[in-house]
Amino acid sequence: MALKPAFTDVKIVKSASGFYEGHSQEIALLSKGIMVALVIWALVWPANANNILGSLNWRLLEDFNAFYIIIVGLFSFFLLVVAILPQTGKRLMGKTGEKPEFSNFSWFSMMFGAGLGVGLMVFATAEPLGLWGSNPVILSGAAEPNTASSLQSGYRYTFLHYGFHAWAIYVVTGLSLAYYAYTRDMPLTIRSALTPLFGKWVNGFLGHFMDVLGHPRGVCYYRFWRIAIYRGDVCHHRYELDDGFGRPNPCPRHSWAYRRADSDNGIIYPFSCIRGWQRGEISVQS
Repeated sequence: MALKPAFTDVKIVKSASGFYEGHSQEIALLSKGIMVALVIWALVWPANANNILGSLNWRLLEDFNAFYIIIVGLFSFFLLVVAILPQTGKRLMGKTGEKPEFSNFSWFSMMFGAGLGVGLMVFATAEPLGLWGSNPVILSGAAEPNTASSLQSGYRYTFLHYGFHAWAIYVVTGLSLAYYAYTRDMPLTIRSALTPLFGKWVNGFLGHFMDVLGHPRGVCYYRFWRIAIYRGDVCHHRYELDDGFGRPNPCPRHSWAYRRADSDNGIIYPFSCIRGWQRGEISVQS
């Protein structure tokens, strides 16, 4: 029985000129509109936004907790199989003989700038200390916070956040996008990676919904999480150490360290966004 040819005819209307040349103007404007609305909501009605988003977050965690654990385990197993098999483990993303678009230095700079560097520097210490005082084992009553009985569970959940399972999520997402974009020459969007599931249905409202849903989430998480990490790393080590022993936070929000971080990010990251994804990232990271 012959296999049905893979669907690769993803159609996205792109602007021929102007600021959005080469990109979908309707997806870009809708995504930006959602992000602006979220920011205004959080600034004007912070309590309301915090209550609603916090409630939604806990509801999602409660309903999809088991699914999350199972799917992340499957991701890890899938990547192990892909790496072991010679047919897939040695395969390069891209066309035959094609040279890399970025240098190794730019790649490593972007990886560390995406949170890897500052995340490891900060949370290699802060994460175990924070989870030493609060983690699922402690919340269940099986261990006392900030004691020898909670030390092992603190490190165990740290490894869950920064171990193989966390990387499995990143790699599956990146590998999917890279394969369809650079090997099959399809648009570098979320909908391309989901064509095996939805086929021709990605050419329409469903495809737009996927891309719009992915853009605000990706931009908010990727760029603003980096700002938060950079802003927080100034005092995070000291805060976790002091908080673990019951002492007050030595870094108030009006300190010079926070002001410097806010000033830097108020200039650097808007500049990166304005210049576009590729040029902006290379400028900031390199």
